[in-house]
Amino acid sequence: MITLLKYFSFLLAISLVISCKKETTNIDTSLCKLQTVTYNDETQTSYNVTYTNNLITELKSPIDKITFTYDGNNNLVKKEWVERNTNQLVYKVEFTVNTQGQIMEEKQTVFSANTIVNIGIFKYTYNANKLIETKWYDDLGNAKGFTYFTWTGDNPTTYSTTNIATGSTATAVITYDLNKENLFNTQFKDFMFYDLSRLINFYNEGYYNYIFLAKNTIKTVKQSSLINTDTLTHSFNSNNLPITIYTNSTRPRNVWKFTYDCP
Repeated sequence: MITLLKYFSFLLAISLVISCKKETTNIDTSLCKLQTVTYNDETQTSYNVTYTNNLITELKSPIDKITFTYDGNNNLVKKEWVERNTNQLVYKVEFTVNTQGQIMEEKQTVFSANTIVNIGIFKYTYNANKLIETKWYDDLGNAKGFTYFTWTGDNPTTYSTTNIATGSTATAVITYDLNKENLFNTQFKDFMFYDLSRLINFYNEGYYNYIFLAKNTIKTVKQSSLINTDTLTHSFNSNNLPITIYTNSTRPRNVWKFTYDCP
């Protein structure tokens, strides 16, 4: 009996050692940083990501770079897009944040042939930490369009975008894999304001712009203006962070590619 007890004690000790080793070898996702971001344009341009004091300060490709500026509370307050071959500033976004650090407003300016063009201002409304409304104004303060979000739990499940000039409204219904948490959104909060797609067309592919809001991973998007339903396919690294996101639509199939630096 004593020998048998010693045997079981030995097995228990071994199992505890193994379990402890498993815990210590787990990588803390919160320590991961973005290394590269590849946007879904046809050229598949890849941007190297630079950090300063754990804040993203630059995205750089062979042809251009985007720099990010923060205030004393580490809130994003400015984004600038510069052509590398001419060092010409071509696009600037200035952000206004509230006391909770939420972005409430952004002013967009384009620089072309030494001409400054104010695209306008976007204003954001939140319910607690959930974005529920975006309004777009031109540089004279005239309303140009707006988007409303409906949330189910921690995921935006419908959005409706209206273009005031044309009077058209586009709606979409989004479904999620509720068993798959979107750890990217937890780790890289507010990435939608860093994302390069917003430099191209704010309202185009609206659900791509807001893919970074949800707690869970998007499965499908059905837009009212399209017959087919878009299905998004994700692949993940060992930390469950997405490395590729694809859509089956006729638009560019590769939406994003990410690489990470995880200690």
